[in-house]
This record gives sequence, C-alpha cells and structure tokens, in this order.
Amino acid sequence: MLKRTATKILSSALAALMLAASLALPARAEISRYGGETTAPPPEITAQAAMIVNLDTGEVMYGKNVNDKMFPGPVVKIMSAVVALEALGGVTEEAVTATGRAVGLTAGNNIGILSGEIFTARQLLLAMTVNSANDAANVLAEHISGTVDGFVAAMNRKAQELGCTSTVYTNPTGLHSPTMTTTAADVAKIAAYAAKLPDYLELTSTTRFAIPPTNRTATERSLHNRNHFVSKEYETQYYYPAARGMNAGSTAEAGYCLVTTAEHKGMRYLCVILKATDYKIPGSDFLRVNSFLDAKALLDWAFSLFANKAVVKTTDLICEPKITMGADKDFVGLNPDADIEALLPVDVDIETEVERAYILFDDLLVAPIKKGDVLGEIYASYDGRVLGRANLVANADVERSNILFGLGRIREMLASRQLIATLCAFVVLTAVYTVYAIFRGGGRRRRERFRL
Repeated sequence: MLKRTATKILSSALAALMLAASLALPARAEISRYGGETTAPPPEITAQAAMIVNLDTGEVMYGKNVNDKMFPGPVVKIMSAVVALEALGGVTEEAVTATGRAVGLTAGNNIGILSGEIFTARQLLLAMTVNSANDAANVLAEHISGTVDGFVAAMNRKAQELGCTSTVYTNPTGLHSPTMTTTAADVAKIAAYAAKLPDYLELTSTTRFAIPPTNRTATERSLHNRNHFVSKEYETQYYYPAARGMNAGSTAEAGYCLVTTAEHKGMRYLCVILKATDYKIPGSDFLRVNSFLDAKALLDWAFSLFANKAVVKTTDLICEPKITMGADKDFVGLNPDADIEALLPVDVDIETEVERAYILFDDLLVAPIKKGDVLGEIYASYDGRVLGRANLVANADVERSNILFGLGRIREMLASRQLIATLCAFVVLTAVYTVYAIFRGGGRRRRERFRL
C-alpha cells in the first residue's frame, strides 16, 4: 500500500510540474471535469474565452475557447510588467528619465508624463500596472531596452520561453494592433508565471498611490487602481474580497478583459476572462461589465467544489497489533494522536477514495506499554497526494507479566549461543577430566600391585 501511495505522489508531483502542457486544451470547447450529481455545474460564461486554473496543482478547472486567437488588449501589460521586473531586479527606486521619443508614442490612457521628467522605476511600474498608464509603459520600455521595439522583442522572447505558441506582441501597452494576438491558455501561462514573481501580486493589488511633484511637475499625481475586482476606488459593485491583482481593462477590439488570482479556504485560483461584453441595466443609463461578473461566477463555483474534511480522526481505531509479555492482554489498540484534515472535493467518499496507510516502528511489541506511547505513523492520501500524517499511539496501558517475563528470560538464555557454547565446553571439559581421572587411577593401582 505504501509503495502504491508513493507512486501516486510521484505522479502527482510530475503532473504539477507540467502546467504548460495542462493548459493546452482543444479550441472552441467548454471543458470541465467538475460538476455532476453532487456538485454544481459550471456557470454560464458570457465572455468569448475563459479559464480557471488551480495555482497549486496546475489543474484546469474550467476552460472555454482557450486556444482561440484573440486580441489581448490590456492584458499585454502583464507581460510588460514581467519583463520590466526581471530586468530591473524587482521594484526599485532606480531613476528613470522620460524621453520625448517614448512620450510621443503614447496614446490612450496616460498620466501626462513630460519629456525630461524624472521618476523612479517603482512609480512607473505602479502607474503602468495599477492605473494602466500607457505613457509609463513606453517610458519604462525604452529605459530598460533602449527602444520600445527592443522591449517588445524581449516580451516575445519571454512568451516563447514560457511555451506560448499563439502570442505575438507589437507594443507594451495593449493598444490595438491587428497582428497582436494571444489565447486564454497563453495568458494563463504568463499570469501563472507573473504570480510567482516576488513583487507582482503586491504591486498590482495596490489600491491607490501618489507620485509627488517631479522636476517638471509641481503638483502631486494621485492615482487609483482601475481593476474594480481588487479595488473600490472607482466602483464598489464588482469588488471581490478574495482577489489579488492582476489586470483589468478593455479596448473596442479586445472587449472587456480580466486576469486575476483569488485565494480562499487554502485554495488559490487563476482566472482569465477575454472579450467579455457589457449590458445596460434596464430602466437606467448604467452599464454592467460582464468580465467581473463572469470571474466572480467562476471563482465562486470553483471555491464551492471543495471543503475541509476530516479524513482521519483521533477516535479511529487503526489497528490492534499483538503484544508479548502482557499481564492481562496480548494486544493493544492504536489511535491517531491528531486529526488529519484536508481540502477535498465535496463529493469525495472518504471511506472508498481516501487511502490510509500505516507503519509500526517495531515488528515485535513487548510489554510494558503506556497509554500514549508512540508506536507508529499513519498517512492519508487522495489521488496521489499526501494529505497529512499523524502518530499512532497506544490507547491503553499494557502491564508486563513477571512470570512470562521470567520464562522469556530463561528461554532467551537457553536459546543463547553463548550459553550453548559454554555448556558444550563444560561437557567436553568434564568428559576430558573424567577420562583423565580414570586413567590416572588405573595407573596408581598397577604401581601398588608391583610393590606387593
């Protein structure tokens, strides 16, 4: 059983390392292995493409059109941040001077950067990732690579390095370009990588920050996070408490896009929404943005699939191994010294699907044994993943029988090779002495006869 469990654990570990492969799902397909008689089916998603991935295992919980080529829109800035953070060595206070060339390339959302204005790299990273400032993205790109085109080339190299087969970048801002494409599967690979960088999630979860006056601007710039999923600065209706980072926004061609992580009850998910729409609330002039609604529905569903379950309890009698030398019993019951709890699918049958394996530290248990003595270990596993371990402890005292102990000592002595060798030597010496005595006595009698 233990060997089988170890094999399952190894298989699970290898599967977790193959995240990139697990994200390659068929195009134009809505895929989920969850949702059946005992669990809720996946929600209806309005976005053209969507994906939700378990960040700890790499398992794709749900996918829709994940390999369809689409315009990336604002999610381009995830890769821009990855390349910038790795080139800078993290969030730094390194001075960056904006050039007229970089500022001149800017269109769309911006914070009004002027030629010759000096910022820190941290300020520009925050402006780009939190406020989606395109001028900050261009200034950073030129500072890091010498030219914006050089930075875009680095973005494409990184995409290839991460196994993205359908992603092509033409700028670091996400402004529409007919040749700039990606897929939900590729975005998930890039976002999963970004989530592992030390500063990225903290950076993109910042709700507000201020850029103090610079060498060219006398007023402070107060900037707020445009991702309504992690911030209430602009909207409160879409806020999702479990969310952290990453990017949200829209262009006319890419639609509404959202990439986020969320953590709840020990589970971490990555959610990708591409080309969602909006709709007008009946009787009002307000719009509802479906990218946030789709993400909330998917994450709520994914979190509902799992629950904390006790797979081993201290009240469970695991085994009753035999005891030698016991005064009044020849066995002892072993129980876990702690419960083993794990996050499992809500429809898992603990009795039939969770494997429990135990080992005893000694093949032969000898009295006396005290209640609480640690005599072994128990492990629980599910689907090749070890859920936890606990000590196995005696649930009662077993006193030693002095009579059995004495008899046992005698048997041990009689079975001892040293004792047997000693007895043999004694018998041999006795025999030799006896023979010697006989011959010596016979010789004395013959001499006495001769004297007569």
